[in-house]
Amino acid sequence: MVYESKHILTPSQSIQKSYLRQPTDMGELENFRCQLEILLNELNPTDPEESNKGRVKTFLEQTLWPSTTYEINASEKTDLTIKDKNIGRNVVLFEFKKVNSAEMVTKDNLVKKAMFELVLYYILEEHEKKNTSIKHLVISDGYKYFIFEKAEFWELFGKDRKLVSEIKSSENTANEKREYIYNQIIRPKVEAVKDKLSFTFVDLETIAKETSAADIIAKPRFKALFKLFSPIHLQKLPFAEDHNTLNRKFYTELLYIMGLEERGEKHQIQRLEAKKRQAYSVFEQAYAILADYDITTDKVTGREIDARFETALGLVIVWINRTLFMKLLESQLIAFNGSKRKYAFFDKLTDFALMHYLFCKVMAIPEAERSDEMRAKFGEVPYLNSSLFELTDIEQKYFPISSLRDSEVAVMKNTCLKDNKGKTLTGRIHILDYLKRFLDSYDFGADTGESGKTIINASVLGLIFEKINGYKDGSFFTPGYITSYLCRETLRRCVTDKYNQTYATQYASFDELAEDFDPTDKTRRDEVNSLINNIRICDPAVGSGHFIVSALNELIAIKWELKVLKTIDGKRFKYRVDVEDDELVVTDADGELRYNPNDSESQLVQETLFEEKRTIIENCLFGVDINPNSAEICQLRLWIELLKNAYYIKGNDGKRHLQTLPNIDINIKCGNSLVMKYPLDAPIDHVLRGANVTIGDYKNHVAHYKNSPSKENKHIVEHDIWMIKSKLNEGYDKDTDKYKKWVKVCSDILLLDNSLFPPEEAESKRLSDLRKQEEKLRVSLEEASTRYAHLGAFEWRYEFPETLNEKGEFIGFDCIIGNPPYGVSIKDGYRKTVEEKYEHMPDYEIYYYFIALGQELLKDNGYLAYIIPNTWLFNVNAKEYRKDIFNNWSIVELLDCTNFQIFEAATVRNSVITLQKSANQQNNIGYRNTRNLSDETEGKKSSGKDYFTELTRRKRLVVDKSELIDKFSQNWGLALYLTKQEKGIVSKINSLPRRLNEFFDVSQGYIPYRLKDLEKNFGKEEAKIIKEEQRWHSDTKLNDSYELEIKGENITKYKCTPSNVYVKYGKHVGTYVDMKYFSSPRLLVREIINPLMACYAEDTYINDPGIIDVIKNEDNNVYSFKTLWGILNSRLATFFLLRFAPKASKGTFPKVLITDINNFPLPEIDDENNKYFSEIETCYDRIFAKDREPDSDKMFVKENEWQIDYWVFKLYGITSEEDIDLVYPDFYKLKPADFDIE
Repeated sequence: MVYESKHILTPSQSIQKSYLRQPTDMGELENFRCQLEILLNELNPTDPEESNKGRVKTFLEQTLWPSTTYEINASEKTDLTIKDKNIGRNVVLFEFKKVNSAEMVTKDNLVKKAMFELVLYYILEEHEKKNTSIKHLVISDGYKYFIFEKAEFWELFGKDRKLVSEIKSSENTANEKREYIYNQIIRPKVEAVKDKLSFTFVDLETIAKETSAADIIAKPRFKALFKLFSPIHLQKLPFAEDHNTLNRKFYTELLYIMGLEERGEKHQIQRLEAKKRQAYSVFEQAYAILADYDITTDKVTGREIDARFETALGLVIVWINRTLFMKLLESQLIAFNGSKRKYAFFDKLTDFALMHYLFCKVMAIPEAERSDEMRAKFGEVPYLNSSLFELTDIEQKYFPISSLRDSEVAVMKNTCLKDNKGKTLTGRIHILDYLKRFLDSYDFGADTGESGKTIINASVLGLIFEKINGYKDGSFFTPGYITSYLCRETLRRCVTDKYNQTYATQYASFDELAEDFDPTDKTRRDEVNSLINNIRICDPAVGSGHFIVSALNELIAIKWELKVLKTIDGKRFKYRVDVEDDELVVTDADGELRYNPNDSESQLVQETLFEEKRTIIENCLFGVDINPNSAEICQLRLWIELLKNAYYIKGNDGKRHLQTLPNIDINIKCGNSLVMKYPLDAPIDHVLRGANVTIGDYKNHVAHYKNSPSKENKHIVEHDIWMIKSKLNEGYDKDTDKYKKWVKVCSDILLLDNSLFPPEEAESKRLSDLRKQEEKLRVSLEEASTRYAHLGAFEWRYEFPETLNEKGEFIGFDCIIGNPPYGVSIKDGYRKTVEEKYEHMPDYEIYYYFIALGQELLKDNGYLAYIIPNTWLFNVNAKEYRKDIFNNWSIVELLDCTNFQIFEAATVRNSVITLQKSANQQNNIGYRNTRNLSDETEGKKSSGKDYFTELTRRKRLVVDKSELIDKFSQNWGLALYLTKQEKGIVSKINSLPRRLNEFFDVSQGYIPYRLKDLEKNFGKEEAKIIKEEQRWHSDTKLNDSYELEIKGENITKYKCTPSNVYVKYGKHVGTYVDMKYFSSPRLLVREIINPLMACYAEDTYINDPGIIDVIKNEDNNVYSFKTLWGILNSRLATFFLLRFAPKASKGTFPKVLITDINNFPLPEIDDENNKYFSEIETCYDRIFAKDREPDSDKMFVKENEWQIDYWVFKLYGITSEEDIDLVYPDFYKLKPADFDIE
């Protein structure tokens, strides 16, 4: 069925797919059917609006909106509202019309009075009642329902300040005034946006005849209707389980069966604690068997490792990956074949030997070539032609799964397994039976959710794979809303650029292109389809493959949006394609399509999707990871994506066979992305000639590999590819200057050695020098070769021939997308190698190098889209990096996610960046303001997804490059957060010419027990003892070398109260600070601010870094401590630092750095300012008069502080009431009665 318009949705298309797949209570469905039948019988086209409205109200109350929780009534001027009693707010608004009323909207015409009224009700609810809980708005006549999302109304109406202002100023109870609002204010707006409004449409009359039939409740269309009217959909309530988040229960018990668990702050996967270990868990068996092997590690990871643990876990991961894939396959086969249990081949597994046979003697062998025994036992299991079912290197080196014994283990406490009475199973069970029953407790099927079991789909498995794979460091799976957003935005930009470049057009956005594209031009359609198939996308730290799976889905969705997606017989694809919850969803009017191999249309759709995915995976998607397990898991994820659309074909034997999977693993490789031996621009023509190889040969071999019809053929091609790369490797090695010099030296040595006459003294010396030179060169060459091999160098120069042109020149990728590693500092030989290649970075955080790598790998004007830590935005050491980034990139979009957490288990906060490889071409940087991010759902705890979704819905703003470099060089995040008014105030303050360190010397407190400093003076052992016993601290003053200690928590702006602890201070402490900072008259500035606090002190106190010490320098005869005290304790100083200092603008405990105090702007010294200085000093003297304690007369102190703030505003030129009110709300209302304003 052809979908009518992308703006008109059917119920199944509008409902979140993960909710649509949830099991539905049959009793609730039956009640819904009965009440719907009653409603349709009672509705009368000739009755007045109020009568039918009352019947709909009753229908809602009797089905899904119980009166105990909801109140359904007319609300003031709104025809009908649904109010959630728990929050006391309306959540759904209705506008009702009489059947066949001229005021009722139609599918073809929304410019009707019903729409004008709904817009008015919404504006009044949102802006006058401040109700942000509205989720949907409905226009109905009882039969027809037009359902609009509140987000649509907010974007098109609620955010329009002019519209809102005009409505609010014109709103009146008089009817004639209402007509003015409808026709003169709202109507023009609806006219302007009518083609942008999306809505769900349902006509109950179309199913009126079916409601009496009991079997209607089993139909997908009816279930979708039920869910359309539910609170979960209309109120957007959370539901049981998001199938794209980690199913913690499944994950924990799977680990338990493996013999593992997560422990520690980093959530690392480790062996079960000794008392919990079971000899016959999968891991413990592998670990025990490996005791008989000599295990060595091939790679050095920079840390000590348990090689036996790593090897055992590597084996277990391979086996579990295969097992989960097989379970998905089994579920697909059952779904494809009418739920027949004969396809449940897991039931037939009786031991691990049989499981091994299933892996390698069934799935890896065509049906006709299998043994009689395997054909009899697994006749329904297809041949998949995938390297997933070949023994891996680690299995060949050690042993396969058949080495395991099927003996008993204790089931996990709180297992998901049930006994015959439906209670939680206890006791012991055979390990293989445990694994089978455990997997069978979940629904791996076609995502229908009708089994009543928890759904485990491909996305959830991706999370599981990522978590298990990240056992070393605690891996953080990139949420689907991040991968989808980055892929959606970046790939649409890339496609638009490619189209503009190819057809000399100037579309500013993908939406413009899609709106203007003519799909009736078949030639152009095919060209654009091919253009998309030639986009090259790479994730250089691919992990489980989440990003490239998202890219796969988005490319298919892009084709659909441009209407260039075609079936395998060349016709336009007529079904709707969406990416929802990071999954590709194909629907018609009745809902999500399911494969039925006996239906020709269904077969066509399935084949089309399989071939589309295959084409995109083979041509467009590439990935590299340093961890071989990651590469294998990514390959598995891509095979799973193909498995979703696997289809049956008729074989030469006349029988049905499942289409085999292509060898897509060649696009996902293992290697160290940051380390390459050969530059990307290294000439290749003479290397090719020397190797007797052409680029055409190389590309043909790779294409042949992907489509090899048999395992044997694939291995032959694989060997040929390896030979080609070996020849290229050897050719490049011999093409270096150092190698050529070594060959020349060897030649000279040979010449002298073969002389017929004994060498003269000079020749002997030269021969000796040459031999030393040869040894030095040879050692250097061997060292480099060993080092690159040791680090797992990945040769981007030729590993992916798809990135080479016909001459063999590296042309690169169109998009680099991913979540590069961070929290990892590169060290030792790895650091040395990387430093040789890449320019200086702010520090050795690895993500900086992945940005530099992206710049190398991309074509000109290609895109890099990463999620990385936010630290680069404000890191003091990254200031020059931020400035220099424009030398290589244009920043397309920068999203600062500092204010919310994306990775649940990680402490790091993130930024999401999209860069384009083009130096200085773009002066504007796109961003979305991060201020006041909040979830609009009342009473619901906001998640990272809620916050990120709200952020990306916000209007895209731009900030000028010069503003970032000149005004916010300290902290780019502030430029993305501050309002225009705040930026103006901050810029005005920062533009003052003088700085605090011109008049004062500044130091931070001492650190008594920093180990690295103590070790220099006392050695490691003694330093450790000194730190543990806190040697120089005492509760009493032991002698004159002991002084009182003071900390940040001990000061207010009025008083410094030292702690009762003494410290023996001198040059023996860890970090010594000159004693003058602790004994001179000074200001003590507390490091933790909000507000900033500075206290004057003259007594000797020793302080730690929680306090910054400010003393006068010798040349300062201008600024007094009293003046500086007033300035630093003013509201303006706190306002400025919270919006300017790098660490004062982030985190729960904002702090100032010594550099912030050093560079604090001070006003110029002139006659007018001297007057203000004098006024501040007078206020100070009044506050600290000898006969008064500041705490004793709080009102007096408050009035003088107000005056100080007044004079500070004057000093800094902040004079407008709007600016002053922003810094100090209601400032002038708090003016002391006896104070005269200048």
